[in-house]
Amino acid sequence: MKIKRTGEQKPLAVLVYGPDGIGKTTMGSHFPKPIVLGPEIEGSDFIDGMYVDEDSKTFDGLMLGLNWLINNEHDYETLILDSLDHVEMQLHDAIKTKYKVSNLNKAAGGFGGGYKEAAQEQFSLKEKLMELRTKKKMNLFLIAHDQVKTFNSPLTDEPYDRHELKLHESSSVSPRGMWREAVDAVIFLNREFKTKGEGRAVRAKATEEIYAFTERSPAFDAKCRFEAPKSIEFDLNKNFYEILKGYAFSKNVDQYALALKLYKSLEKEDKAILKYIEENKDNKKELIDINNRLKEMV
Repeated sequence: MKIKRTGEQKPLAVLVYGPDGIGKTTMGSHFPKPIVLGPEIEGSDFIDGMYVDEDSKTFDGLMLGLNWLINNEHDYETLILDSLDHVEMQLHDAIKTKYKVSNLNKAAGGFGGGYKEAAQEQFSLKEKLMELRTKKKMNLFLIAHDQVKTFNSPLTDEPYDRHELKLHESSSVSPRGMWREAVDAVIFLNREFKTKGEGRAVRAKATEEIYAFTERSPAFDAKCRFEAPKSIEFDLNKNFYEILKGYAFSKNVDQYALALKLYKSLEKEDKAILKYIEENKDNKKELIDINNRLKEMV
């Protein structure tokens, strides 16, 4: 038997998806010592302090890059894969070329064989990433885009739009489900929509604030294995890695004691802050939020 103790801090594995330009790669840059691999490494060009593997834009190059990270000494602490849906798109195109077909259903013997072959390749990629996380103790930050589908639910009078991972999903093969199960958190990153009016006059308007949503809703898919708020405001100037780590490993930290320690480190005391800490000494979620704000002030 190989027995381990649960609850100890370990590298995070998160999948972040959402529309173009919302800040997914920037969020990844908050993670410690990141290196970017994948077909869309150009998304990192405008962010300082990022390292990219320019040979990883193809699937074979991506796998070679992961093997190098696993088998060589380096000081990278986070692997950013940008992006899963473009990797899948490459695999689909390669398989159609391999079998000289225009439809994946006709490849690899037909009956959806092409999709199954592509899913197997993604499974190999997933296993390689998990090996990297285990052997090199690296965080995994996987990026994907979203797609919007209309759902007709028997529980609602009207159909509604739902955001989901832009990955293949069918009754026989589900890369989307595989990736969802592989990570600690699936985060939907987008602006929040506020509704105004009633009946047919209802209008939805996007807010300026961007949120990381961690819990599934009728409007989007998300999940989180550790205790976290349903939505966390994403600010480009705040370290999202530290915020997320605070929730992921909160059981290992006395949040009240940490709050008092951070408060004492402030250059100038503020009795209102101390009072708020005392009022929430038994509210772990609120204390984590307080501590995240205090870390920025120290």
